Amino acid sequence: MMSQPLILAELIFHMPDLGWLGSLAVAGGLAAVVFAYTAGLRAQQHAPQARFGLLTLRMTAIICLLVALAHPSCVSQQTILEKPLLAIVLDDSASMSRPIGAPDEIGTRYAAATGLLRDTLVPRLRDTHRIELFDVEARELGPNAPPANPEVRRSPLTETLLRVQRTLAGQRLAGIVLLSDGTEVTERPPAENIQQLRVPVHTIELVPATQRVVGPPDLAIESVSANQRVIVGNTVRVTVDLTAAGDVGAASVPLNVIEAGQIVATTTVAWPAGETNLRAELEFTARRPGRFTHTVQLGALPGETELANNRATFPLIVRAKALTVFYIDGVLRWEGKFIRQALTADPDLNVVATTRTVPPGTDRGSQGLLTAEQLADVDVVILGDIEATFFSTAELEALRTWVIEGGGALVITGGYSSYGPAGFGHSALRDVLPIEFSADPNPQIEQSFNLKLTEAGRQHAIFHLTRDRVRDAAFYQALPPLDGCARIAAVKPGAEVLAVNPNVAGPDGTQGLPVLVIQRVGAGRTLAIATDTTWRWRMVVGGFTGDSSFYQMFWGQLVRALVGEDDLTDPPLYVTTDAAQYRLGQTVNVKIEYRPPAEAETTQPREVSAFTLDEAGQQTTIPLTEVTPSKYTGAFSARAPGRIDVQAIAHVSTHDDPSPNADEVFARVATIDVAHPDLELRSPRANPQWLAQVAQRTGGRTVAPDQIDQWAAQLPAEQFETTRAVSSGARGDLLLGGLALLLLCAEWILRRWSRLV
Repeated sequence: MMSQPLILAELIFHMPDLGWLGSLAVAGGLAAVVFAYTAGLRAQQHAPQARFGLLTLRMTAIICLLVALAHPSCVSQQTILEKPLLAIVLDDSASMSRPIGAPDEIGTRYAAATGLLRDTLVPRLRDTHRIELFDVEARELGPNAPPANPEVRRSPLTETLLRVQRTLAGQRLAGIVLLSDGTEVTERPPAENIQQLRVPVHTIELVPATQRVVGPPDLAIESVSANQRVIVGNTVRVTVDLTAAGDVGAASVPLNVIEAGQIVATTTVAWPAGETNLRAELEFTARRPGRFTHTVQLGALPGETELANNRATFPLIVRAKALTVFYIDGVLRWEGKFIRQALTADPDLNVVATTRTVPPGTDRGSQGLLTAEQLADVDVVILGDIEATFFSTAELEALRTWVIEGGGALVITGGYSSYGPAGFGHSALRDVLPIEFSADPNPQIEQSFNLKLTEAGRQHAIFHLTRDRVRDAAFYQALPPLDGCARIAAVKPGAEVLAVNPNVAGPDGTQGLPVLVIQRVGAGRTLAIATDTTWRWRMVVGGFTGDSSFYQMFWGQLVRALVGEDDLTDPPLYVTTDAAQYRLGQTVNVKIEYRPPAEAETTQPREVSAFTLDEAGQQTTIPLTEVTPSKYTGAFSARAPGRIDVQAIAHVSTHDDPSPNADEVFARVATIDVAHPDLELRSPRANPQWLAQVAQRTGGRTVAPDQIDQWAAQLPAEQFETTRAVSSGARGDLLLGGLALLLLCAEWILRRWSRLV
């Protein structure tokens, strides 16, 4: 005889929060009922047995009612097998009403999507997956009840996918299927991006490649590469990568670089018929110091409707004079040679280098290399593998004062002498360096290692290559190994460890010996580099005579970060609007503020102006009102749809030359979007490239309709056990309420039958 499983349940009461006053009132009410009931029956001289029986029925009925009000529920746990969940997003925006192919072909994209949903996807997947259907606004639909027509005015596809992911968070989600033409149209810039999708997104090809609409011509700026920093008088080289889509024939279009409202470089792009990618190069001379946001503007082709992608911006810092780097080394070595080459190749650095060429002890010392007069015109001092005793005490004191009071930047590189017993750890520089030197007579570690960036290092401008911190950290980890480093005794409080040797324990016992440590000291900064073989990184890009652009970039960024030029995108001028998206004719309110750096000698700009630049290239001046010193407001009407750049320009006088011609200029751009009433239908083209990109970045697949069976067979379909709580709360309420009614009726009948009323 097979035994039945024992199912345990839990009785739960959802008691209302009455508080002590409410509980006291309920208890008082029950006591009053008992007293009144028994007193009335006693006054009529009924037998005690009758009084007790009737009172018991009445009180039991009242208790049943009170318990029913507490909503009792009997909850049991049941384990069941459940299918994995698959979300399907159906794009019901207006662009889906476009024909699949040429305008004279029958059938729309939406008809193709709903047909695949009804006839292929749901029948194929419903046996292996739970299916939940969402529209383009992330509203949940029944799987058999999609909207009849595509009428939504905007298709924020990225935002929709993220909202579906959030809605289904905590469930076993096998993936998201997107039925869309890939045309993403939003009323506001999405606050999140594709990288935040944590589930695979599978996209279905609704429009075969042979039937895709060519559509109107569309030229676009794909990327802009330019100098990030330059000195006045030097050349800025701008490389612009362009792409084409749609019906683009042979054409010539202008390409301009705009600085503070003025065209500083221009060329004509001769576009060959049938070409999809082209590169153009422009040059201009930096004529005034400042921090700029330059605009690259590409002209429009006849019939081109998508003009927002014809413009791009890039930041540029222009210095009045070159940074001066003073490099001193104590021995001829590969490290010193390639550091000097990297710094000298930078057109915006003025490098002065000297190397001792005789054995230590046989020379006559530094001969006054580090006097206060010499250091007055220097921005960065780099000390190579040289002992501290090479310099006089007065020189080291002058260098220390130059860092603390003069805001100088000091770098100590690795080596047997600089980190050894006669190194800088026992000199006057000890107080300004970010580390405590080891007392070991031979602190050098000979084993090779791969540099590992710390979290502070991944965020620091020295190690930024692509502005993708994950990719940059992986790149540095994959560089050729360095040959050893010097052991340090401690990192000083307030210093930041940017990189470590992961193979050696640090001074605090953690795994990772610091090898790059930086610190602010007074007005200046110091950096300790405990390795002397960074030259091996030069080999990653071509060997000793090859392209050393990466190595040059690394040392150039290191020098500029030490002097405080580590922020390309944050000039002291700020421009904001009261929204990012506007309707035609709506008023745009602009705020401009100049926030000078702490060390700036001028706290208020000489002149501030602002203008707008629309997609047609038309400039309109914005009238400004000074609210407080360095704060301004303005307003303009959004008269043209599309992208509008709001550019603010501030002229700040310099201490050295207060004349207007020597002003330092700051330019900043804010971008807004003025909605097109018919934006969803402006371009007839589908965007299969966007669909493929989403699938690739999320780990999904792009699936043709005839591949759905094959793709569905590869989807994760393993069922999993889940525990659910089953409640009988509603039945408990009804049962107790019915019992109370039955008891009251029984009491009334007994009283009538016994003639007690």
